[in-house]
Amino acid sequence: MTRPLKIALYHNLPSGGAKRALYEWVRRLAHRHTIDVFTFSTADHEFCDIRPFVREQYEVRFDFHRLFSSPLGRLNAFQRWRDLGELARLDRHIAGQIHRGGYDLLFAQPGLYSFIPAVLQFARLPSIFYLHEPFGRQFVRPIRRPYLSTGWRERVNRFDPLIRLYESRLYQIQRRSVAQTTRLLANSEFTRRQILQEFGVDAPVCYLGVDFEGFRPLPGVEKEDFVLSVGELTPRKGFDFLVESLALIPADIRPPLKLVSNVADPAEQAYIEALARQKGVAVEVLSRLGFEELVKLYNRARLCVYSPVLEPFGLVPLEAMACGTPVVGVREGGVAETVVHEQAGLLTPRHPARFAAAVQRLLTDAGLAAAYGQNARQIVLDRWNWDTATEELERHLYAVAGISDSTPAHAAAGRPASSPPSSSPFIISVIINFRRKEDTLACLASLAENEQTYPRHKAIVLDIASNDGSVEAIRAAFPAVEVMELEENRGYAGNNNIGIRAALAQGADWIFILNEDTVLAPDCLAQMAAVAVSDPRAGVVGPMVYHFDEPEVIQSAGGRMDSLWQSFHIGQNEPDRGQFPAPRQVDWISGCAIMVRREMVEQVGGLDERFFTYWEETEWCWRARQKGWRVLHAPAARLWHKGVRRDYRPGPAVTYYYTRNHLLLLAKHRAPLRAWLFTAGQIGRTLLSWSLKPRWRPMRPHRNAMWLGTVDFLRHRWGERKFEW
Repeated sequence: MTRPLKIALYHNLPSGGAKRALYEWVRRLAHRHTIDVFTFSTADHEFCDIRPFVREQYEVRFDFHRLFSSPLGRLNAFQRWRDLGELARLDRHIAGQIHRGGYDLLFAQPGLYSFIPAVLQFARLPSIFYLHEPFGRQFVRPIRRPYLSTGWRERVNRFDPLIRLYESRLYQIQRRSVAQTTRLLANSEFTRRQILQEFGVDAPVCYLGVDFEGFRPLPGVEKEDFVLSVGELTPRKGFDFLVESLALIPADIRPPLKLVSNVADPAEQAYIEALARQKGVAVEVLSRLGFEELVKLYNRARLCVYSPVLEPFGLVPLEAMACGTPVVGVREGGVAETVVHEQAGLLTPRHPARFAAAVQRLLTDAGLAAAYGQNARQIVLDRWNWDTATEELERHLYAVAGISDSTPAHAAAGRPASSPPSSSPFIISVIINFRRKEDTLACLASLAENEQTYPRHKAIVLDIASNDGSVEAIRAAFPAVEVMELEENRGYAGNNNIGIRAALAQGADWIFILNEDTVLAPDCLAQMAAVAVSDPRAGVVGPMVYHFDEPEVIQSAGGRMDSLWQSFHIGQNEPDRGQFPAPRQVDWISGCAIMVRREMVEQVGGLDERFFTYWEETEWCWRARQKGWRVLHAPAARLWHKGVRRDYRPGPAVTYYYTRNHLLLLAKHRAPLRAWLFTAGQIGRTLLSWSLKPRWRPMRPHRNAMWLGTVDFLRHRWGERKFEW
């Protein structure tokens, strides 16, 4: 049995979902571990009080500097700047206390103003910070209100030196704290993506749970004619969208809207009530409800309607689902992860007419609503258990503390203890399809043929809103294949990360990422598995990739990175003469067919979604090698790729991503000066040549793309770039 941990818990939380989550964790962790709390007088200690479960609570007094009213309101940015400095000073003092306490690790929660506290900069021990929501310069909720500052005030704000002073200190604290934290944990994939894009740090997702014993179906409580939404009455909760949407439902069946808000912004409440009167929607605002009153409301409501703006998690839908009430929500942020579309309710884009149609559909089909309600309760019981969530957190605590947890890896992954021997690992293939029906069907057919010799395999197809009948054709031809329908294209990295996480959740030992335009030899899986199990440090394995239209000509036998950090495919366009007879180590594997070990992914994380497409597999392999994993090429595993033929001529978009992402790779992994100088010289020479030499006039779009890629790298603009050349 692994020894208990001694945990220093830091928080400065108000009442709300983050404090409720902390309460659920602490009351479970305290049964086994010693927990001391370091906090401030500004935190809400009465709400979800954790003091009964901890050994000691050390409270530091903090007083905000006084804020001014008009006409001195512009001095408030300076007052907040002073608050940040004072909090940083107190955090340094707290870090010293923690260091002297002999703790195994620091478990930090959000702090006032800076979101991530400065204590993480000063702590000299392993640390975890839990991200209850994203933060940073790039995370901005697009909210407009007539009563908010607009026009000349916004223009003045852009040049106000005090605001810039405050924002500069805030961002400095955030960046330094992120950099010094051993591990960030995210409450959702949405939060993980936002933090990765802002700070370049991949935060594993550690989902929260829901109290399904408290939030429960109540016997004898009948459904009533209203819909319910819960949350603070502030602009970010999107209650105006609910009013706009409900107004589109015919008046004779339009339900009243009940809002439960224990915290209300008076200006926002007045705005919502005026909008509701204008639109003919009956709205009732309820506050200071007790727990059982809230549970009863969830049970009485026909539906829970939920439309916050970029909500990072979505606890309200889970509470409604636990009570057996279906949900209609916006398909954005964490809500898209908690509400299972067409099982526990309906998800729509942020479009009032489509949201109204979804609400109306469930209002007029009581049988469907009841079925969704039953499903919703079961989904919560299966997936959103606080005990399971705490066990997952505990594994992270042990890993960061550098102490081996006694929980076996297969139990952590949800796999049975009696899983088959490692000589026959369970492989899940992940294939992205975007309007390539015939290619995807051919790829799946070759995988089905492989299953004759290697049955421990499953395929997952991620369809990116194809409108060519792909989904129906795949399900008809291959009923055993799981098809996940995605509405948003997140690029090679983002889309495949979704498939990787699904494969890990289903107990995959290895995940085989395949382009849809690949065709496998009948024994490809078996050959890949043989190489995978031959070396316990093999983290990445790739097959021999041939040109589809030249079946004996090599497209890639793995990849190399030279001393100037330029990459190339080994053996490209060479006839296969047996020059690669045995498995060997390479620097990277082509992203058209790359198989990764579960443990490698769990250690180094998934693909970096800032890249969107190009260079991401090279960077992934680089990270794996830095952690001691081997990248192996398996020449006996054969595969044919239809893309990147000899006459392939990439468009300007490829030039853009290739340029920007190569620079990102150099920066992320601190390439030597010689690599920077060579790459900069190469870009400069190419830009000049494409600009000045008449014979390169057709390359002007590529020149523009290369320049834009360089500028976007300097501006830290990552992800997808939409443009017209």
